[in-house]
Amino acid sequence: MSEAYAERRQKMIDDCEQNNGIDCEREADIELGTYAERRQKMIDDCEQNNGIDCEREVDTELGAEAIPRRHVVHAVPRAHGMR
Repeated sequence: MSEAYAERRQKMIDDCEQNNGIDCEREADIELGTYAERRQKMIDDCEQNNGIDCEREVDTELGAEAIPRRHVVHAVPRAHGMR
């Protein structure tokens, strides 16, 4: 198990326990297993489509998905004379 994987697993367990989760180790393992399966499928698809450096490409894409999105509403002033 890689160090990054172990750290991610432990953080998931800690977060679960802070939220009064039950059987947090099992929940983390299930979620990480699903993630690993999805990652491998994405790498396989990339390689079948003659991708270059598929592991890096997939990890970049998965990393981008993990970034929380903030919905920003931009207020636009009304044009004069419009009601």
